[in-house]
Amino acid sequence: MVGLNNQKSYTSNDNFSLVVDFLDRKLSRTSVHLVEVPCYYYQGNGAKLEVTVFSNPSIGTIDVRMMKLKNHDRDPYFESSYELKGLSITTFEKEIEDLISQIR
Repeated sequence: MVGLNNQKSYTSNDNFSLVVDFLDRKLSRTSVHLVEVPCYYYQGNGAKLEVTVFSNPSIGTIDVRMMKLKNHDRDPYFESSYELKGLSITTFEKEIEDLISQIR
C-alpha cells in the first residue's frame, strides 16, 4: 500500500513540474504566487484566462477559468479542472493553447 501511495505522489509531482514549466513559458504569474499553489493568467481582448495548480497530492488538480474583463462579479463563463495524476501533458498544453487563441 505504501508503494502505491508513493507512486501516486511521484506521478503527481512529475506532472506538477511539467505543468508549471509549461505555464511559466506561456502565461504570466499572478501577484499572489505561492510555490505550493502557483497561479497564472493570460489577458486577451475582453477576457482573462486564470490557471491555478494545486500541488498537494491529496488535491492534485489544475483549475482553469475564463472570465469577461467587464464582469465585476468575476463569474467565469468557462471552468474546467484537470487531475494531476495521469494527466496527459500534451493534451493539457494543447487545450490551454486553444483557450489562449480564443481570447487573443
